[in-house]
Amino acid sequence: MAYEPGAQLLMGRAFPDGEAGGMPPCISSRATTSTHRFLATKLVRHFVADDPPADAFRKIEGVLQRSRRAG
Repeated sequence: MAYEPGAQLLMGRAFPDGEAGGMPPCISSRATTSTHRFLATKLVRHFVADDPPADAFRKIEGVLQRSRRAG
């Protein structure tokens, strides 16, 4: 969201301008399991390998799901 100036509205929730508003939408309490799976896939393929082991996806997806419950 840092690429758009000003605060942004996503799924009925406002996020602040700039870097502070960039990551919270990804781990928002309204994010779905499929969103967590999608993000986990993108992160693991970027930071681990193009064809990483399946448990790498599950670990990251689990972290995102736990952050959803905590938020």
